[in-house]
Amino acid sequence: MLKNRKQNTISNCLKAFILALLSSLAVVVSNGTNVASDSVKETLKDSKILIGFWQVKASFSYPDYSVYMLVLIAFFGFVYLIPKVSKRNIRWGIPFSLIGALFILLCDSYFELNSWDKVFGSTTAIITSGIKGIGIATLIFFVYDIANRVNLEKLDVINNGFDKKSFMKLTLIMIACWVPYMIIMAPGAMGTDTRDQFAQILGNGEMSWSPGTVPRKPTDILLTNHHPVAHTLLLGIFLKFGELIGSYFAGIELYCVLQSCVFALALTYSIMKLQEYGMSKRLAKLVYLFFTLCPLFPLWGMTTFKDTPFSIMLLVVTILLYDAFKMPEKFSKSKYWVLAAALFVLMLVRNNSFYMILILLPFAVIHFRKDKKFALKVISVMLIPLLLFKVGFTGVAFKVAGVNDGSPREMLSVPFQQTARYIVEFENEITPEEEKNIRTILGGGELTLSEIAEEYMPDRSDPVKGEYNKYATTDDLVNYFKTWFAQLAKHPACYIEAFLNLNFSWFSFESNHDAIYYNGNTDKTIPDYLEGLDNPSVFDGARAAVSQMINALDRIPVISCLFEFSFYTWCYVVIFLAMLMRKRYTELLVCLPIFANYAICFVGPVAYMRYVIPMIVCIPFVIFITFSRSKNKKSDEKNENIELEGNEIWIK
Repeated sequence: MLKNRKQNTISNCLKAFILALLSSLAVVVSNGTNVASDSVKETLKDSKILIGFWQVKASFSYPDYSVYMLVLIAFFGFVYLIPKVSKRNIRWGIPFSLIGALFILLCDSYFELNSWDKVFGSTTAIITSGIKGIGIATLIFFVYDIANRVNLEKLDVINNGFDKKSFMKLTLIMIACWVPYMIIMAPGAMGTDTRDQFAQILGNGEMSWSPGTVPRKPTDILLTNHHPVAHTLLLGIFLKFGELIGSYFAGIELYCVLQSCVFALALTYSIMKLQEYGMSKRLAKLVYLFFTLCPLFPLWGMTTFKDTPFSIMLLVVTILLYDAFKMPEKFSKSKYWVLAAALFVLMLVRNNSFYMILILLPFAVIHFRKDKKFALKVISVMLIPLLLFKVGFTGVAFKVAGVNDGSPREMLSVPFQQTARYIVEFENEITPEEEKNIRTILGGGELTLSEIAEEYMPDRSDPVKGEYNKYATTDDLVNYFKTWFAQLAKHPACYIEAFLNLNFSWFSFESNHDAIYYNGNTDKTIPDYLEGLDNPSVFDGARAAVSQMINALDRIPVISCLFEFSFYTWCYVVIFLAMLMRKRYTELLVCLPIFANYAICFVGPVAYMRYVIPMIVCIPFVIFITFSRSKNKKSDEKNENIELEGNEIWIK
């Protein structure tokens, strides 16, 4: 027995040493194409094999003491972790770590070169990326294994009803902590979207820009569904109130303060529900401190963008869906009406919410197909708000009020980027017919292909998308997509690169540090149209201090993850895999709108923090329903068909 233990120890040490060396490749190898100098070529007499070997060798940097220290730390870390590796994580962890390493390498390449040339640009790049990728994948595997051995202990909870007193107390404390932000951010952060919404309410065509994206009659009202009409009207109520009392500033400040209070109510409500589901007081306090002290939440409470009300409603809908799907026997008839109303409001505050709920509907029916009575309730509670929104609100109500729908261009960011990149790389291959089809859609025939190419920004589609011909017909779009498919068949790699270049920031820790939050009005023309509607200069220093504080926090290891929207993307990837591995299919169904929202973001115009705020708001709730488990009961294990291995990490 002692002999076997000794052999296992030696074997683990050997494995740990090899893995420590492999993981060091992540820092000692510089992947990409290394060009041999003329002197080297002359010395090696143009031997392709020897030159190639030199190029690979040149990618290795000479290790210094920090690398030796890393290997030593990694060795002891792996000695400790190897015996604890979960067998069930291996079949998920290995492919995930390899794909994750590839994504990280691609992100680095697109960040530096706007292409994948550092990975696929040459034989040398492929080889060196493979070597560096092994080191990255080794580290990712163990991070993934640790994350998936975590269990949040689910406590037995005696349900004494919703504690309204504690709920209000915690909410008021949170609001009190946010008051300084309400003061220094007054009357709230605004941008070009806000200016456009204000202009639509006031009927100021000079101030507005989105009506120009759709064909309109001179007699048409300015109100369009480019921004959610309901949100525009909500802003309009407070703008008009400010006009009534003689202060636009007071009207919009009131909106942002009330929005912050509702935001705090929703966040506190989610914590109370987590405790109801069995979260320990210790973890609940940590979540509460995260919501209360992290500056992202009060700052986004004080914005005029649609993302904040959308975040509030997405969190509420997720909680209600969990109650309905996980505990249908406790979900009363009145709660079904509340859920239906919440789904309808969710669609009102964000246009893409319709598609999120539409995607959820068939999966919910399939999941609950055995319980026909409950499946019928699910169909009704989703179908009614879907029809009310699409037929009643955006159909009949828009037509009666004369509201124009948004431009189709908002759904075409990806194909437009792919077309623009194709022009940049293969303009000489474009036929006259293809040129006509492209120019009809982009520029309305007034721009040349070269001028369209000049508008191409690899990581933002707005410039190219802005050239969309609003008078394009259905036939024009059909012809454009015929060209799009034909060019896809010719150069598929170009299309893949355009898509990755537009979306790599969702996974990269190296980009978009300038989009953490809005610290004031980014559209400085708003006060020119609406007198007094600007951030007071007396608080310029305070807003700058908040900005410096966040930038400082963003440089602190671990804490910086809270301000990196790519961190949350990776979290949701791990969560998705964990749900599959643990057979948490009901939880996956509950979170399907969140994952659908991520998918919609990937076909959006740009990647930045504004779009990920809703997912950040929901992440404590999603993590708990994914990783929680009753420690002293076998019920969860039977449901998941997974036995405890003895190497789990329990957090209470």
